[in-house]
Amino acid sequence: MKTPTKPELPESTNSIGNSGDLSSLKQKTGVLKKIDVAWATSRAAGEELKKVQIEQVKAEGNIALTGLKLAEAAIRTAMVANAMPQIGALTTRVNAATTAVDQALTNGNAGETYTHLSNRAANLQLANDLRASGKISGDEADVVISFAQADAAEDISRSRQRMADAKTAVSGLNQFALQGIAAAKNKLS
Repeated sequence: MKTPTKPELPESTNSIGNSGDLSSLKQKTGVLKKIDVAWATSRAAGEELKKVQIEQVKAEGNIALTGLKLAEAAIRTAMVANAMPQIGALTTRVNAATTAVDQALTNGNAGETYTHLSNRAANLQLANDLRASGKISGDEADVVISFAQADAAEDISRSRQRMADAKTAVSGLNQFALQGIAAAKNKLS
């Protein structure tokens, strides 16, 4: 029967492995027990190596995830930076168009008001001319003048209401456009 060869025990690099006590223990330990110790030591070292390698894999995974998150942030930032001038231009165009339409509505209403006032003045002049020439009585002229006053006031009121309704519609379109722009912006973030 062959005698088992003495297993090599790993040399420890710490101060415990280099102490005189450990050397004395090794000399007093039998061959079979030394093999058992070598196996136990190997298993313990394997478990610790396993823990170290698992932590190393976790660390590498965390580093890779962080790199991906940074890359994603850089891409999103670039997309937002590229889209920002377009979004700003759209907002500026929407607001400029809204302002132009509001001004046109205000100017148009002023023109209508002047036209109604001019028509009233012409009707008043006609009533006064007819009274002066004796074609209508003073009471008839007063009735025609009151109709001209009432008609002008009603025409001006309707013009102002049309302008207000139109400005409300334009304001609603402005808000709708800005909400669309905001929705597009939100998709970038």
